[in-house]
Amino acid sequence: MILVIYISFIVYVKRLLEYVFPVSFLLLTGTQTFYVLATGLPNELMIPYGRLVFLISLATTTLTKFKRIAARHEVLAKENVLDHLTGAFNRKVIEQLPKGGVLILIDIDGLKKINDTYGHIYGDKLLQRFSEIVKKDIRQEDYFIRLGGDEFCIVSNSISEKDVEHIMNRLYNRCRNELGVGFSYGFAPFDNFDKAYEQADEKMYQMKEEKYRSNKKGV
Repeated sequence: MILVIYISFIVYVKRLLEYVFPVSFLLLTGTQTFYVLATGLPNELMIPYGRLVFLISLATTTLTKFKRIAARHEVLAKENVLDHLTGAFNRKVIEQLPKGGVLILIDIDGLKKINDTYGHIYGDKLLQRFSEIVKKDIRQEDYFIRLGGDEFCIVSNSISEKDVEHIMNRLYNRCRNELGVGFSYGFAPFDNFDKAYEQADEKMYQMKEEKYRSNKKGV
């Protein structure tokens, strides 16, 4: 029952409407089973049927969802919305973004210095590896976009604002460990791109200023 209630809670919080029926059926059969066991009635336990319906619905719904996502990405690729260097989306995809969720603006630290020191080929490989790390860390339905140069953004309906810091700290640590570089970021609710970009850029600038002051003190 605890597991059934937890699953129901996740579906409600994440607003996974396509899973409402199987989870509701599972919850009802779980409640019936709990009641029968608690009262000692000779009725048949319904939880096996609820579990079967839940698993079948879960499998079919998830498969349909992934097929829809794959088809959407294929269409976007055909419309030339991918950045050829990194494999991220380019600016052309912005007009097609669904509203809602959060926009996270990301700027790699010190890429100009890296290009000047090691050359642009090395810098391009770093951008490619950075993109691979980010794409592995986000969900398939999220949008990872290269805005230009070393500036990227993530637009996601699956990330809440309160989770951004935790997710970005995890991503930052991966980049530091695997690439030896970090990044600055800012975020804002996503409804209008220009407005969200302006708000996120302001937060990102504040982070850059804090890093600059910290580095200055450390010198």
